[in-house]
Order: sequence, then structure tokens, then C-alpha cells
Amino acid sequence: MFRTQYSRDRTPGLNTQTRPIPRKNGQNSWALSTHKGFSLAEIALFIAIVSIAFVTIISIFSNKTEQTSDSLVRDTMTGLAQEGMDIARARKWNNVFSLQNTIEDPVSGYDGYSRKTRVFYTTSNLTDSTSAETRFIRVIVTVYHAESAPISISSLMTPMDGVRL
Repeated sequence: MFRTQYSRDRTPGLNTQTRPIPRKNGQNSWALSTHKGFSLAEIALFIAIVSIAFVTIISIFSNKTEQTSDSLVRDTMTGLAQEGMDIARARKWNNVFSLQNTIEDPVSGYDGYSRKTRVFYTTSNLTDSTSAETRFIRVIVTVYHAESAPISISSLMTPMDGVRL
């Protein structure tokens, strides 16, 4: 509803319709509604948007926490495998077979982790052999944990490994 305003000279041919004149209380007569607050639909939409955002943030946080804990387990497993290999390499050539099929369950000081050491004679083309005539020994150390796949490392030893000069 527009009010008709006349120009200053009140000439009938210059009648124009203009925007409504603001009311004294600051509201325009052309406003859609004068009520205060939010409708039920607006509140429901707000809750839905906030809920979706909250669930997304929580799932991202949960995923990152899981990846971090898996990383720590894998790092510990790698360190234990390397420690087992260092133990094997510290043995002399003939004494390394005392570690054959050694199983530590649990590894001392690490509950939930187990370590297995296997020792084989091997040929120069890396095939396992039962003969002591070969010039290489292959040592495989495998570490197990319930929350992760096993980690194995292997190394070749020669008669000079473990010999102190």
C-alpha cells in the first residue's frame, strides 16, 4: 500500500507513487511481518545444519586419533624388530643359530607385542639351504601386535659379522 504524494506545486499531472514513509517507530509499512523471533522451521533448519557440521568435525577428529595411535604402534613394532636384528648381529657366526625360532611373548617391557626370530643358511642367490657350507646366514625378525599387521625385517650375515677385530 503506497501513499500518493504530490509534488510541491500540487499539479495533478505530476502525481507519483513513492516508497512508503517510515513510521515513527522505525518500521516500514511494507515489511513482511512485525513479529519478533524465529519460526519452528527456521529453528529446525538451524539444528540440522549445526548437527551435520558437528558430526563431520567429530568424525574427522576420530579418524585422525585412530591414525595417530596406529602410527605409534607401528613405530614401536619397527623399533622392536630392529632391536631383535641388533641382538642377532651381535652374536658370532656359529652362535647366531641359538636364536633360531626364538619367540618372545610378550617382549620384555612391551605388553601386547611379541617377537619371533628365524635363522637360515642361505646361498648367494638367496635361496634357503640346510647346508652349513654356505657363506651367508639370513636372519628374519618379525614383530606382532593385535592392532596391526606384522612387521618383518631381514638381514644377511657373513662369517665376519659379529667378529671384533
